[in-house]
Amino acid sequence: MNEASARLSPEDIEELFKAPIPRARRRIAAEPETYLIVVPGTDQLTLQSRMMTAVEPDVTAMRHMDYQAVTDSSGVQWHELTIRAGEDRFAAYQVLAVVTELLRSGVKFHDAVPVAVGALRELLARRARLSEEQQVGLMGELLVLEHGLAVNPNETLAAWLGMDQEEHDFVFEDFDVEVKSTRSEDRVHMIGSLKQLSAAPGRPLYLLSIQLTGAGAAHEGRSLADIIGALRSATPEKWHQGIDEKLKRAGWHDEDADLYPTRWLYRTKPRAYLVDSSFPALTPSTVADNVPSPQLIVSVRYQVNVSGLSSTAVGQPVQDLVEVAE
Repeated sequence: MNEASARLSPEDIEELFKAPIPRARRRIAAEPETYLIVVPGTDQLTLQSRMMTAVEPDVTAMRHMDYQAVTDSSGVQWHELTIRAGEDRFAAYQVLAVVTELLRSGVKFHDAVPVAVGALRELLARRARLSEEQQVGLMGELLVLEHGLAVNPNETLAAWLGMDQEEHDFVFEDFDVEVKSTRSEDRVHMIGSLKQLSAAPGRPLYLLSIQLTGAGAAHEGRSLADIIGALRSATPEKWHQGIDEKLKRAGWHDEDADLYPTRWLYRTKPRAYLVDSSFPALTPSTVADNVPSPQLIVSVRYQVNVSGLSSTAVGQPVQDLVEVAE
């Protein structure tokens, strides 16, 4: 006969995490035999349930959840579902408790998991994959960052504003740079707002155009994870927190690296374009001068093709990154 499953309280969960042992294991159901496992000093809770079917649940889209099938020293096979709970350990336990109750009612493990996940969707937020446009944009920005760090690391790191909601990606000592990356054969770039190509008074602004292409089997190709690893290796550890915070604001999470296997190459050498009165940019001033009731325009997003424009030189630390078209 299947025994009743008693729910644990928040206090019970905290006591397990405080247990003076390397691994706390508590049985929470008899049929199928199921345990709650906690390793004090971590934020992880694991549900271990005797394997009744070998079908595995698909948890690849869950940022805070891992699964593995294990065989113990006696040859018994187990499902193990682990949640990285962060600060909300009891909420994580509630997900595992729902899985346990479903198992006791006869639901298969691989079916019980998605039902339980739906019961606490906020904790187990689906991994938000960056769009291809966002991936290409981040890759281009990191390539500029990498080059600048090799030339003048202190100025480059200070200049990199990343996703700080500022108008421009890099604010160097004497000029600003807006990095734009594309996979297209022409230098067609998406401009996301009126302010993005609006120069600050007295400061030159350059659009730095980067064209990327998939690397295929080429050895020199690099993924987002590759360049992020290279940036960390090339910088002092004291800088990593600031770099990681900007990456997080851009939507990058290290645990999601497997979502971005694409390796990239330069399609062409980058070029820089001075954003002056002859550059085809929409800015607050151009809209105010040419559009009736400009205050009614809420947002603007447009594409610009700079392929036919004359590129220009730009100062250090990005001078050697770009070519000047003849």
